[in-house]
Amino acid sequence: IKIVAVSTLKPGVFAGYLQAAAELIEKSNQEEGCISYQIYQDKNDETKVAMFEEWKDEEAIELHNNSEHFTRICPPAFQVLRRRQRCDFFTRKSNKIDKRKRPMEFFPWGAFMYR
Repeated sequence: IKIVAVSTLKPGVFAGYLQAAAELIEKSNQEEGCISYQIYQDKNDETKVAMFEEWKDEEAIELHNNSEHFTRICPPAFQVLRRRQRCDFFTRKSNKIDKRKRPMEFFPWGAFMYR
């Protein structure tokens, strides 16, 4: 299961947000059901950030959402958000990739662009 959580930060808080997010990312990536947990910043809008998460199953997400680090770090981090624009959940529907083509860029939500 992949999760894309996009938020807009209040101006001037990115460095502090990133510091809090660094611990969340480190501890989340150590969770048994976590495949990947990363933060990205919009290249055209420094106040827009996205968390890209990949989890083994819904049970892993539930454990994560109730973990000590999530319940401790997220409430203060949410205070610096101007708004949470969306949080989307995706499940893989295909594992087949045309191996004759070479991936140019991989996006965490599963889309490929080919050369």
